[in-house]
Amino acid sequence: VPANMCYFGGYEFGKRITPRHWGPGRDMATAIIAQSLAGVAYCPIDIVKQTVQTATVVQGGESKMANPWHAARTIWNAQGVKGFYRGFVAMNCLWMPWNVVYLSLYEAGKRKAHEHWQREGSGSGTGLLQRYVRGEGAEGGKDGVEVYEMARGAPADELPLWSYPLCSSVAAAAAALVTHPIDCIKTNMQVRSAQTGRRQSASAIARELWHGRGLMKGWSGT
Repeated sequence: VPANMCYFGGYEFGKRITPRHWGPGRDMATAIIAQSLAGVAYCPIDIVKQTVQTATVVQGGESKMANPWHAARTIWNAQGVKGFYRGFVAMNCLWMPWNVVYLSLYEAGKRKAHEHWQREGSGSGTGLLQRYVRGEGAEGGKDGVEVYEMARGAPADELPLWSYPLCSSVAAAAAALVTHPIDCIKTNMQVRSAQTGRRQSASAIARELWHGRGLMKGWSGT
């Protein structure tokens, strides 16, 4: 809950402060802002969650680490605040590109869906898509540049409900496919450090995974 509050708060904040004329760059900037805020709240929660989930597997039998409060206290006593941010850089190396890919494709998909929806004449009549060429001397325009603009309303207001899960699922699948190997490395860094007390670098874990199964190990569990 706290992570999602930060994420969607950052998402809406990013959309308000980034210029519309940035196009896809605006989507990328918004994704970075959202993830930067969410990561601060999400990383400690993720550390405790993964420690609890893997406690009985790594330590065998019943383990006190299976209790979230005990796991949190143990991490705090052993490493303090730093213990809750193990793998923070690796986490952002995963979720920054994931969110950049996801939000860019998601917003692009909505724009394409809206353009198609309006051209097919299936819209409600408001916010109709207009295509024109700005002439010489027009304010803010350039000669011969084709521009799409909305007369009224926002693109999302004109889309049918089924378009949102469609755009979201395609964007999420693409983002997961691209970033899954980083997720494997990040998870190993966090869990091994919590259970063994030894810190392994991302490069060392990547080499171990590579020598274990090769290229496909990075996509195991996809």
